[in-house]
Amino acid sequence: MRNWKKWIKAAGVRAVKTVAQTAVATIGTSAALGEVNSNRVTRW
Repeated sequence: MRNWKKWIKAAGVRAVKTVAQTAVATIGTSAALGEVNSNRVTRW
């Protein structure tokens, strides 16, 4: 690879986007699970 700086910059951008996407998904899932009524889930 000749363009090490370009490759490292692109890899950094991908890593930041992945972390941001994971954070958004985790926060959204936590919020959705927090709204579930546990009595309805645990009682069959």
